[in-house]
Amino acid sequence: MTVTYPLTPPSTIYRDLAMRLNRIVGVSQSPFTGEQQVTQHQGEWWEAEISLPRLSRTSAIAWQAFLARCRGRRGTFYLGDPNAADATPGTAYTTTASTYDGASDYGTRGANMTGVVDGKTGTYNIFYKPDAIGSDETLFCNSAGRFRIDMDSTGRIDIIGKNSGGTIILRLRTTEILSADTWHHIVASWDLANGVGQIYIDDTASTLGISTTTDDTLQYALTDWSVGALLNAFGNKVAGDLSEIWFDTVHYDLSDEETRRKFVRKGNFPADMGSDGSGPGAQPKLYAPDGDPSTNAGSGGDFTITGALTAASTSPSDGGAVDPKVDGASQTGNVLNIDGLQPGKANAFPAGSYIQIGTGSSARLYMVTADADADYNGEAALDIEPAIITAPSDNADIVYQSPVGVFRLTANDIGWSIDEAVTYGITFPARSVI
Repeated sequence: MTVTYPLTPPSTIYRDLAMRLNRIVGVSQSPFTGEQQVTQHQGEWWEAEISLPRLSRTSAIAWQAFLARCRGRRGTFYLGDPNAADATPGTAYTTTASTYDGASDYGTRGANMTGVVDGKTGTYNIFYKPDAIGSDETLFCNSAGRFRIDMDSTGRIDIIGKNSGGTIILRLRTTEILSADTWHHIVASWDLANGVGQIYIDDTASTLGISTTTDDTLQYALTDWSVGALLNAFGNKVAGDLSEIWFDTVHYDLSDEETRRKFVRKGNFPADMGSDGSGPGAQPKLYAPDGDPSTNAGSGGDFTITGALTAASTSPSDGGAVDPKVDGASQTGNVLNIDGLQPGKANAFPAGSYIQIGTGSSARLYMVTADADADYNGEAALDIEPAIITAPSDNADIVYQSPVGVFRLTANDIGWSIDEAVTYGITFPARSVI
């Protein structure tokens, strides 16, 4: 039978596993001043000394065969630290979503929302997947359209706010066009006193085709609100899927990434509305809770559902499953940029944890040497040892559960001992393959 390397060692708990990180550092010293000059070279590798517990003959046979199949320093095998610190890159977050049929489904509230007063500031957030582009659809509205958010017939988002006299004092309209049958994240914020109007579509600042921010007071505090249709006329019905509806009469600076991420990432998500629109309330209700976006927030109020909302076939999420990857090609040295973590996850890779890059004969083992937090993009920079010599490809997998590297024996003469109790003692040295 042909021996295929790397081999997988027999499953046995080590009595001792001594791991050493070796590197080549040259130090020269002046014979006159004693001044030192230190030069660190590229060479860095793991060395290990493995001692097994005393084994019975039955258990020892597997290890004897394994060592023999290594054929001295010729063969290779997998080795990792079974007691290393655990990396905790987080968990995925997915939302549920409600389907609106464009004919009979919408939500209404015959009263003002809790805590809403007339003012000059506001923020609105939603995930939206339109079935098609070509007709006006009203996402959010109050009485007489004094405040409303639409997708117009061209696929642009249009935000209109009026004062008590019915004059438009807020008008934000994107030049970007939404795509049909695609989830979009929309978050907008405004401050009329300071002339600020911001819209981000899919986390990108949207150019405003129309930008009107007059220093005046918006008429919010009216007795009726609607979701998914134009209030009073009940026209412009939404045909598509909605989730994560959030509104409040406060301004957030969306140009600040960390602030903006409060509206799109787990731990800082607005309330999940539920597949039937029930949210935290009882069906059939659509709910926006009180509070701040960093604690699942918005302006309060239950909305009664007309029609029958159903679970959408797909839902928005914060980027899918947590799946750490190399972030960028051509990375060598002692810092590795990665992504695919839970956004904002603290201590995602603690000091002392290990990672594996590559598989098969290309598997390499690295230790994280400083605690690493994920930022609000789910990205982190890992300080690692030994240094990366051969750059991994962009999007290469980061293995953090039971990571291993490829090692080989450091001697050609490997044996074992047998004591008077007929138990076997096996100890052997190894080093990582570069």
